[in-house]
Amino acid sequence: MCKRPAAGEACLTAWDFTATPRAFHWVQRFVPNEIGNYGWQPIAGPFAGVTGVTDESMEEGFLYRVVGCKDKTGSTDCVGSTVYWAPLRPKSIDEIPERIDTPHAYYKPRLGPGWLEQVIAYNRAMLKKVVYSIDMSSMPPMTALPFDDLRYLPDGIDLEDASIDFNVNSAYPKQVKPIRRIHDH
Repeated sequence: MCKRPAAGEACLTAWDFTATPRAFHWVQRFVPNEIGNYGWQPIAGPFAGVTGVTDESMEEGFLYRVVGCKDKTGSTDCVGSTVYWAPLRPKSIDEIPERIDTPHAYYKPRLGPGWLEQVIAYNRAMLKKVVYSIDMSSMPPMTALPFDDLRYLPDGIDLEDASIDFNVNSAYPKQVKPIRRIHDH
């Protein structure tokens, strides 16, 4: 899951495999490409222990997960986590493209009146660009948020971060496979 050191900062990846203990863990980034191929790319690890948080923040605009395995080679009895989207946080509206093409449509994220509305639309469009280009039935579900309603946020959760996360999570397709054992990563 995305763990922010402070409001508005980039995500660190946090995991908790106490329910399905594994000795070693790797952070993976989902990387689609222009010719329709895609896959999970290991970017950090192995980490020992069933819980943890990366020291380095994740690159914005990608889906991330953690894979836990019983051996350090990453090949024995592995299980994958849910995924999260590392939000794109442009400094100004000028950094948001005027048009984002996907396999099924195009989006114009600059429709909202304010910066936050445009950032939300930008993140939703970029996530849709990824999910529209792959077979979602093989993807894990999105990590559940610690709230169901933006009007009632738990203490310590920033409204701006929560608004982006909530809207991105609602754009992620629900027809995905449940968490399961995996053999590839």
